[in-house]
Amino acid sequence: MKSSITDLILRPDAFFAARMADPPDLKIPVLVVLAGAIISGLNGYFTAGVTATLMAGPMGGMAGMIQAIAAVAAFIGVFVFWVVLSALFFLIAKVFLGTGPFSRTAEMVGWGYFPQVVGSLVSLVLSLVYLPAVVVPRAVPTDPAAIQAAVQHMMADPSMQMLTMTGTVVSVLFLVWSANLWIFGVRHARGLSLRDAAITILIPVGVYLIVVVAGVLMGGALAGGP
Repeated sequence: MKSSITDLILRPDAFFAARMADPPDLKIPVLVVLAGAIISGLNGYFTAGVTATLMAGPMGGMAGMIQAIAAVAAFIGVFVFWVVLSALFFLIAKVFLGTGPFSRTAEMVGWGYFPQVVGSLVSLVLSLVYLPAVVVPRAVPTDPAAIQAAVQHMMADPSMQMLTMTGTVVSVLFLVWSANLWIFGVRHARGLSLRDAAITILIPVGVYLIVVVAGVLMGGALAGGP
């Protein structure tokens, strides 16, 4: 049965109910996640550029390698996130006697990743706006104290702080949007009540959000120095 992105955004319950009329199909969900992975990889590449500049002294001519590693890690991380999250939803749903194959859960989670693609694109634009304005000090080779001070100085830069703050807000907002879609997707994929599906989604997503926000707060404290 055909369904559209408009249905996914505006009528997620009807969208995922319609998907259940067909066998599990991961082709489009994989493309959705792939789009998010490509954008995240680009963002990782550009963001790592400030680290590469910071480490220009200690790391010599390895700036390009640092950026490439960051891009690959960000790209792969999106697929790992999809698989791990699908597995967590699948396993938690077992507590509520959920039924249905893992492929169906992965399919629905892949569809629900669409807001993350939009959020990644917004984050990439923010990086392109703020990163060029970040003043990056050059770390002193082989001097851990100087490197630590340089990192704190860079993280305290107003443009970097603005990027961190706005990026976190964007990540949280679009993850909450995805969580809303996943509730309906997992509800149909695993045959759960709306309440049980909400609990299934909100446990891992809530923990992830706590970790993200705590990491940003701790990073801000470190940037402020001792």
